[in-house]
Amino acid sequence: MFLSGLIYDRFSLVVMALVDEVKNRSDILQVISEYVDLDVSSRQPKALCPFHVERTPSFVIYPDTGSWRCYGGCSEGGDVISFVMKKENMSFAQALENLADRAGIKGDVFDKNVSKKPVTKIFDANDISAEYFLSRLKAPAGDTVREYLVDRGIDIETAARRGLGFAPSGMETLSGHLRTRSVQAAQLVMQVL
Repeated sequence: MFLSGLIYDRFSLVVMALVDEVKNRSDILQVISEYVDLDVSSRQPKALCPFHVERTPSFVIYPDTGSWRCYGGCSEGGDVISFVMKKENMSFAQALENLADRAGIKGDVFDKNVSKKPVTKIFDANDISAEYFLSRLKAPAGDTVREYLVDRGIDIETAARRGLGFAPSGMETLSGHLRTRSVQAAQLVMQVL
């Protein structure tokens, strides 16, 4: 048994998970080699920096950490996403979508034909989830949790205002509830919860 707080920032968690997935599935050497000629003869691959003019390679790639750094004129550095952002003059979202597409990652987050913005879908699903958790807190199955809250000076009205609820063991119950409410983002929310 555990308490569920507000699910207000779940979209951020979904984006963070997507960013991690894109980074994990994007080979930084392969991506950067599409833009520059890499010298892989040394321990660390290096190249002439694509962001300023130079004669001696100062642009170093660290495949183990998925990062790059220029030790020359611009002193820039970052990961595969920041490289594509800088090289293609893209926003973070555009670079993320570009790399996700290259890595074969698909989802509602990038679907241009989806009628609602992904954020709105997620917030709708979160609101439904919060209502569900509150209803579980008010149900007989939530007796022990309500007692726990009362012992700490939190009545049911305060719990409702604060977005507290009860999540019974097994998230299948929430998943089923979201499906009955025709929440298309259910799978995305379930990955976060």
